Amino acid sequence: MPQAIPGLLTDTAEHWFRTSQLLGKSWTNFKKAFLDFFLPPRYFQRLEDEIRTRDQRRGEAFKQYLVNIRLMMHRAGYNAEQELDRIYENLQPEYQMYARRHDFTTLEQLTTLAVNYEVTRDRSTGSHARMLAEPQPAPRRNEYEIPAGVRTLECCRRTQPGNERSLPRN
Repeated sequence: MPQAIPGLLTDTAEHWFRTSQLLGKSWTNFKKAFLDFFLPPRYFQRLEDEIRTRDQRRGEAFKQYLVNIRLMMHRAGYNAEQELDRIYENLQPEYQMYARRHDFTTLEQLTTLAVNYEVTRDRSTGSHARMLAEPQPAPRRNEYEIPAGVRTLECCRRTQPGNERSLPRN
């Protein structure tokens, strides 16, 4: 285990390490003891349950789903093959119908298929065309309107013209 570990820990973790007799032990021993002490009971079991039940939500973009579930899988120690299988299993059925399991062998290939499906789906519903449409021009301002960000300050004699002035907003 690197000798720098004690200097990286603070507060309770530092006190725990100083009393744990782990100095000179392997990284694997340190990591196991650290996680056993600081994580709640059955943390990895609950994390695994959460991953297993984390389905892609209706309307959730594939890439957003991918980032969320991979973060959990990283904490659980999944390897690339386990990640790929679980990500596919938890996809919405319409994605699975578009991208069959035998169509890809890597996460990058699955991502390409899923994004292609989303573009095709959006194009067929017309939302893709709306996304690509040119932005509407800003409505024309009345030349006598006070510009945004400026407020009007009225003087004491409100009835006489010319007793108003504009000041920048705070």
